[in-house]
Amino acid sequence: MQYMAEAMRLPAQQAYRPATQLMRLLIAWLHSCPAAVAAFLAVPQHLVLAADLAAGRLGVEGPAGADLAGLAAVLLSATLLFAPPAAGAAQQQQPGTQVVLDVLLHRVGLSQLFGRLEGMRQGPAWQAAAHARVPNLSTAANGSAPCAGADAVQHYNPFDAG
Repeated sequence: MQYMAEAMRLPAQQAYRPATQLMRLLIAWLHSCPAAVAAFLAVPQHLVLAADLAAGRLGVEGPAGADLAGLAAVLLSATLLFAPPAAGAAQQQQPGTQVVLDVLLHRVGLSQLFGRLEGMRQGPAWQAAAHARVPNLSTAANGSAPCAGADAVQHYNPFDAG
């Protein structure tokens, strides 16, 4: 997220491409990996920056800004889905789902979050991806190691019609 903050300091036209690429990388990293989400949440500024991007307080104006805010909403959703549950005193040490939900409710709002997600779903990039064949890159056949703690996570493919 340090690089994301640096990208947001660039002029608007220069910030869009690196910011969206970093956001896509973060989404891929956090998806189905509670250990990666825990590392992301270990620095409180990460969650605040993602929430401000999703709320549209930071970023690029126009359709490009809507794309970036939508990606930030996807990132926050993945963080909420795969955050480790907070338990008692450990919650003070490790932020969990309650902290993520509080930030979403107070800095973004659920209606704005769902609006950003719906905007992404109706955008041209999503429509093109929905009709494209997506390879499964996390199979044992290609030698990639699964995420630690991912065995308890059910995998969901939004492009699977079945």
